[in-house]
Amino acid sequence: MTKALLPKTTLFLMYCFVFISLPIAAQKITFSPTFNAKPLQLNTVLQLPNSSDSVVITRLKLYISAVQFYQDSVLVHALEPAYFLIDLEKPASQQIAFPTNLHFNAIQFNLGIDSVTNSNGVIGGALDPTNNMYWTWQSGYINFKLEGISKVCATRNNKFQFHLGGYQSPYNALQTIRLIPLKNESIHIQFDLLSFLTNIHLKDVNTVMSPGEDGMKCSKQLATLFKVVP
Repeated sequence: MTKALLPKTTLFLMYCFVFISLPIAAQKITFSPTFNAKPLQLNTVLQLPNSSDSVVITRLKLYISAVQFYQDSVLVHALEPAYFLIDLEKPASQQIAFPTNLHFNAIQFNLGIDSVTNSNGVIGGALDPTNNMYWTWQSGYINFKLEGISKVCATRNNKFQFHLGGYQSPYNALQTIRLIPLKNESIHIQFDLLSFLTNIHLKDVNTVMSPGEDGMKCSKQLATLFKVVP
């Protein structure tokens, strides 16, 4: 007995169903903060190496903007929207999608918000002031916010607070970072906060809440920590 052939229309619909059901591999940039080379966990006691001291990080938020892809010196793609708020309390915010058909060998982005955008005043979306990343008294965005507790800080309740920003000369804290991806596909970027807290000497510098020289120095230090990892 010969099996009946399926109509061409039925076969076409079956192929479409199978194709649509297949997962689409999106390429992403993942930003992963670490502490002593381990994934950073908020509200967890983090031991300082070779010391009896420890820190607890309670908040980490930062702006990544103007993400661009280059093939040598040629710009091949710029992401829209141009501003992304990374919030460790929201894991999904740590990933930024980009097109799968790009050919590039360098990626560039800003840590912070540019002076033009700051001068234009408050905006919605990632730049909405309700994200608590805007100085209403200063009329400017906070590029990077790190808060926590450590006994090495001689402050009220041993708190440390780094609200880094500023867009006016001579204290424009915006940092441009350029990295070389390991492959022409999804990119994993780490930055280690132990290095930041160690290099700035947390005991001496633990409260930066406005634009100025300390904010500039801290911002430049942060920019050196971003690196691509496998």
